[in-house]
Amino acid sequence: MKGLWKQLLPPAALYLVFAAVWALLLPWALPAPPDPLPPAGTLPVDRYLALGPERAEPAGGLMAPVPCPAQGRARTPEPVALPILMYHDISDTGEGGSTVAWTTLRDHLLALRREGYHTVSLSQVADFVLWGIPLPDKPVLLTFDDGYLSNHQRLFPLLDGLGMKAAIFPIGVHVGRTEYKDTLSSITPHFSYAQAAEMVRSGTVELGSHTYDMHRYAPLEPEGQARDGVLPLPGEGRLRYCQRLEADFRLSARMLERYAGASPIALAYPQGLHTPESEGARKQAGYLISLTVEPEVSVLRPGGAESLSLLGRFAVDDIPADRLLETIEKGLEKAEGVTPGP
Repeated sequence: MKGLWKQLLPPAALYLVFAAVWALLLPWALPAPPDPLPPAGTLPVDRYLALGPERAEPAGGLMAPVPCPAQGRARTPEPVALPILMYHDISDTGEGGSTVAWTTLRDHLLALRREGYHTVSLSQVADFVLWGIPLPDKPVLLTFDDGYLSNHQRLFPLLDGLGMKAAIFPIGVHVGRTEYKDTLSSITPHFSYAQAAEMVRSGTVELGSHTYDMHRYAPLEPEGQARDGVLPLPGEGRLRYCQRLEADFRLSARMLERYAGASPIALAYPQGLHTPESEGARKQAGYLISLTVEPEVSVLRPGGAESLSLLGRFAVDDIPADRLLETIEKGLEKAEGVTPGP
């Protein structure tokens, strides 16, 4: 027995030493786990670029456009004219730029309902163009830019009470903030991702993107970083510009998907500014729809995915309800004779 132990002990000791060394080296041999996304609103685009899309990609991935045009169906619906209304913040008085008084907004919605208009969602718009699924008579799309806290506190209950829908386009870097990015400068409060998720779950509000960090205020930005909407910075090379566009658009969507449970399919350009590169990056990032601020009625053409690009919108923050209806009617008259609904 003693002889057997003398024969087994050296190999056993060798195995133990080998196992200990392997245990020490194994963590170094395995690839590092992906860095999790930090809390919403704190991830700079440059850090996102450093992570790489495969390491910042959520489990399900972004929804990619599915080319399933309505052409070829048994009955292709006729084109539909869609007025799109653009709002921003909501207050008691409506004073200040891009702000609508709550009573004016209520009057707008009541007037639309009285005249037989039906609010539609971004998803309904896309479904009509890509799949030919009919829209209701006299459709209208309500949009609210920037993601102000008043959208949750004042718009959300109003829509819910009237049984109407709206699309909100928050600025990713401002979600949940009362100060401008890394400064101590106060800004109008913006709703949080938790509040966004509450609105999304209700089915009353659909979220799109107003970019993650391309809606900038020049006086509070470092010199040379005050981008006008999504236009290129001075001296910014085309390759770098395209990379930053797509990174920003994807980051905005991933934050909304991860923290608000939304699957954004639309991008509203800050100030309505856009470039051929931004449209290419928008499509690559998975957004089906893009919106500008051109005051015109959009014409949706079933089977024509291009009719989802660069949709016009009417800025109606500070006009009374009767003028709102006149604006819509005049816009419809100019929309190539297309009727407001199927």
